[in-house]
Amino acid sequence: MPSIENLLRKISAELAPASGSSATQEAFIILETLLGLSYTELHAESQRPVEPAIVDKCNAIVGCRLSGEPLAYILGKVYFYSQYFTVTPDVLIPRPETEILVDIVLKTYKQACGMFLDIGTGSGIIAQCITNEKPGWRCMAVDKSLPALSVATRNRTGNRVALFGADIVSALKGLRQFDFIVSNPPYISRTEIQTLDRDVKDFEPHSALDGGIDGLDFYRIFASSLKPFIKPGGFLFCEIGFGQAEAIKEIFLRNNWGTFEIFNDFADIPRVIKVSPE
Repeated sequence: MPSIENLLRKISAELAPASGSSATQEAFIILETLLGLSYTELHAESQRPVEPAIVDKCNAIVGCRLSGEPLAYILGKVYFYSQYFTVTPDVLIPRPETEILVDIVLKTYKQACGMFLDIGTGSGIIAQCITNEKPGWRCMAVDKSLPALSVATRNRTGNRVALFGADIVSALKGLRQFDFIVSNPPYISRTEIQTLDRDVKDFEPHSALDGGIDGLDFYRIFASSLKPFIKPGGFLFCEIGFGQAEAIKEIFLRNNWGTFEIFNDFADIPRVIKVSPE
C-alpha cells in the first residue's frame, strides 16, 4: 500500500496536464476529502499507508479531472471564506476574488442589524458568508434558476437567508428598500465564453457566465432599476470583469447614480464596485 506522501506525489504528477501549477494543491484537497484529514494532518501522517479502496477512488477522481471536469464538481464542494460549501454543475464555482466582494460589504457596514438583497445568488455563498459574519443581518436572495436555488438551500444554515425563484424585474415588484444590494452577476461577453478554459466553458453553467454581447447587460439593468430599492446611505456592491470598470462607471453615471468606488483584486485588477444611489 502506498503511503500518503507517495500517493500525493503520484496524484500531483498525474494531475499536472490538467491542473498545472495547482496540481499539488488539488492532490491535497482530494486526500483531505477522502481521508477526512486536514492539510496539517496529511503532513504529520505522511508515512501512513493508504487502503486500496481509497487509491481506487483517487484514480477515479484523477480520471474525471483529466477529462476537464472541475475538481469542485467532482468532489461536490468548494472552500470559500474559511469553510466548505456544496457546489454542483448547476452553479458557478466561486473564485477567491469573490471573497473581496464579501470583505468590502463587511467593512462598509458595522451595524448589528439590517436587511440586504442578493441578486443572482447561485450557490448562495455570498448571502451565507455575510450573514455568518453578521448574525443580526437578514437577506433576501433571488435567482431565476431553480436548480441553483436547490444548491443554495443545501448551503443555507439557520433562517437568516430567504431564497426566492425570480428574475430581476419580477423579484423587485413590490419590494421594500434594503440597506444594500449585492450581486456577482454574469459578466463574460457572449463571444468570449468559447475562449475560456475547457473546465469553465464545457462544465460551468453558461447562464451564470453570459453577460450579453459586451458582458455589461446586467449592469445596465442594475443602473436603470435598483436605485428605488436602496435606502438613503446604502450602496450597490457588484463584482465586475477584467477591463470593464470604466464602461460600467459610465453606465451608472448616465443613470445619475452618486459616488462610484472601484476595488482591486489580488492581481491588482479592478474587481468590485461600490455605488451609491445618490
